Amino acid sequence: MNIQLDIRWSTWSSQLRRERFADEEQSAPGLENVAGGPAASRWMVGAAEEEEEEEGEVDGALLQEAPQTPFGIEARPAILPQVYGTLATALTHMGMGTILGFSGITLPQLTDSTSNDLVLNTFQVAIFSSVINLGAAVGCIAGGVPLVRIGQRLTLLMILPVALLAWLTLFTSQYIWAIVAARAVLGIAMGIMASSSVNYIVELADSSLRGRLVAMLNISRYIGYLFIYAVGSSALTWREVALVCGCVTTVPPFVGLLFLPDSPRWLATRDRLEEARRSLVFFRGPDYDSIQELNSILAQLDQSLGSCKSTRDQLRRMRQPAILRSSMIIAFLHLTMAFSGSFVISAYLVTIFDAAHVNLSSYYSAVVIGLVRIVGVSVNILFIDMIGRKPLLITSCSVCGACLFMLGGFFYDQTFKIEFSEMWVPLACLSIYIFFSSMGFPVVELVLGEFLPTTVRATAVSILYTILFVGVFAAVQTYPYVADAMGKYGAFWVYGVCNFLMAIVSALTLTETRGQTLEQISQQQQARR
Repeated sequence: MNIQLDIRWSTWSSQLRRERFADEEQSAPGLENVAGGPAASRWMVGAAEEEEEEEGEVDGALLQEAPQTPFGIEARPAILPQVYGTLATALTHMGMGTILGFSGITLPQLTDSTSNDLVLNTFQVAIFSSVINLGAAVGCIAGGVPLVRIGQRLTLLMILPVALLAWLTLFTSQYIWAIVAARAVLGIAMGIMASSSVNYIVELADSSLRGRLVAMLNISRYIGYLFIYAVGSSALTWREVALVCGCVTTVPPFVGLLFLPDSPRWLATRDRLEEARRSLVFFRGPDYDSIQELNSILAQLDQSLGSCKSTRDQLRRMRQPAILRSSMIIAFLHLTMAFSGSFVISAYLVTIFDAAHVNLSSYYSAVVIGLVRIVGVSVNILFIDMIGRKPLLITSCSVCGACLFMLGGFFYDQTFKIEFSEMWVPLACLSIYIFFSSMGFPVVELVLGEFLPTTVRATAVSILYTILFVGVFAAVQTYPYVADAMGKYGAFWVYGVCNFLMAIVSALTLTETRGQTLEQISQQQQARR
């Protein structure tokens, strides 16, 4: 039976949204419980038999039926608008891939003593490679405030022109300190883009698509790796590579984001409920029951004692036991992932292949690795919502640890002149490692957005990404020194141990979130405290 909903609102203030309403006519059974009961309701939802004349002007009255198909079946959310929103946002992650892979493909030119351009020494190489991660940590902290105040989409639109300016500085500058500073600014932009884009996709995606859509961010980042490897392997100089990367990875996402609405959940936390409804209609389609989903979002915010409209409020809310527990688990996973070898391999890929003395071109091998990344994350997209987050992460971390121990064994044999003629081992080990890390590590990024409630997500994600990038900075900065002190074999064995630690902690602490809404996940985490 179709239920006619009469939805009236006259102001968006939180005080009036919590005011108790009484039904004047007979109401549909159970309808008063849709949003957590009339006492907690932000919307007055009741059955109406006739229109009432009210004094004063009422801002918007919406009279509609619950959307259904012509056959009386409840409409499913539209897919294409969510995919469009994800693709526009994912282009920023392509830019992150080029930022992360830039040093790995251009260092041979930058360290060529016969070059007429800038030449970096050992210390400058380490700074040039790792400063983006320190900058990303700063960006995550600095990006927390605009994420709360202006939302994810406008934050991305604000930072993309800054990233383009930094790429142009790399293209034009004649000073080493200037290109290092440009890399630091790119790192700041990367940190802001990382936290903003993940939050945006997690909050706009329907539960049936969330895993795949978040994985699209990762496949875009790995396309960025492949793009930088392919362009860097051409006849272009490192400066021309920077120019190409800057134009391709900043202008298209900026244009795409201009035509998207803000996240419906962020709008709800700011009491902009009509805009939140329109955002849901945009991403779910006009035939989907966006009212019911918005009621669910608002009910969850009510249960959380209202929205947190400032960074200080969100920091205070993060001290709750359930949120603190989730944050500590993700912080540990971020630290171990920083030392898992993934970021070190990306920063020093060509250098590692040169040290292995493989019979293949180091640049050709880098392109192969880039292709393997895309295949791995494509597998993630196919299976993340079929077999779940937890099995993917545990399996991937275990295989990655085994691959790094085998790669360390190769370098051990090479160091101590043990007869070892299988020169295919480095490429095979790194290819398998990259495949499984690309398949499993995106799960950490997904649960980062899923485990944290809407009331604290903006600030908490910024803090946790800061921890990740500080760890990555330490890993990338110290790799040359660790490799000198312990040998390359020792460095890769340490990274292998970190992968096994990730697998163990994931098995013991993570809960499966496949197929659940963000509000259901929040309730599940609260129940575990």
